[in-house]
Amino acid sequence: MIDLENYTETIVIAGEEYRYDPKRNMALIYCENCSNQEEVEVIEQGEVCVVYWFMCSQCGHFNQPCG
Repeated sequence: MIDLENYTETIVIAGEEYRYDPKRNMALIYCENCSNQEEVEVIEQGEVCVVYWFMCSQCGHFNQPCG
């Protein structure tokens, strides 16, 4: 179960806004296949935030990197 209280900020990745937990560098990102919400680590590269591929826990789809 995702604790939404920790997601106190919003972050923009590839032009889209996502809920963000600044203490853990985690964003809530939707699977591009089934729209399940996943906790995904965000890597900051200067002023750009990047998310590497992640696998959906619901449908098993490998989501492409974005950022």
